[in-house]
Amino acid sequence: MNHWLNLVLASCSLIVVLIAGCGDASPGGQSPGDPPPVSREFPRTDVFTPVPFTEGEQLVTGDYGIDRAGDSLTPTLTVQSIGCRAPDLLQIDTRDDSYVVQMRTFAQWTCPQALDQARQAAGRDPNGMRVGLTYREPPRNGEAGQVNVIWENGSSLLLMTEGVFRGA
Repeated sequence: MNHWLNLVLASCSLIVVLIAGCGDASPGGQSPGDPPPVSREFPRTDVFTPVPFTEGEQLVTGDYGIDRAGDSLTPTLTVQSIGCRAPDLLQIDTRDDSYVVQMRTFAQWTCPQALDQARQAAGRDPNGMRVGLTYREPPRNGEAGQVNVIWENGSSLLLMTEGVFRGA
């Protein structure tokens, strides 16, 4: 009997040593006073600081390539190409001129995402389609401006902007 008792006590001691050697059984082997682990941060949603764009003519509030007849807006510029010059620069080349939209970008919203949305709004390859821009300059208080890219099929894409430039 004494032999079995010694074996049980030795086993319990070994288990206690193993548990103590492994640390706390809490997730990540933390001590009870440690802060909980952060497995992954949420994506950041802060605004990237834009580099001022200085090429071309900075546009003022107005319509560009738009005919207004009553309540309807008819785009008049023909797209030759559309693409990204930088993470915050969407370029629309037309037969008449080139337009660069300096977007206000976020971690999940940069030019490639805007370009995908523009193509979806166009409903097909936008090259050869008619397009127009209605633009509202950013107020001086740090808020974003807006540009509405209007396609011939009646769809549009609204973007927050730092500015829109022509001839860049």
